[in-house]
Amino acid sequence: MQEKDRINILNFIEDIQRLKLCGPSDDPDMQTAIIYEFVHLLKSFKYFASKIEDPVLLRKVQEIRTEIEQIYDVYEVNSDISPLLVDIKDYLLDDDYQSVGLEIH
Repeated sequence: MQEKDRINILNFIEDIQRLKLCGPSDDPDMQTAIIYEFVHLLKSFKYFASKIEDPVLLRKVQEIRTEIEQIYDVYEVNSDISPLLVDIKDYLLDDDYQSVGLEIH
């Protein structure tokens, strides 16, 4: 993997982890903005992360759902990907990383 792709993936992970979500009772325009920003970050992340060479992590990246219509979908997908983002960060930063033990669903 090229260094610039690795940096892009790490940057998108940071952006996703820093995104401040709103609540379901917040202004509908704010919810829409968060949904679109989250989807944009996910799609960009998936594009760059498709270059990951670890087959288990790659499969999990491909399975990330980007069909998000409600703020509740954002919460669900965010909770699904949170541990994956940690694993990918470890994979990119630790030369000895091994995905042994991770399941493919």
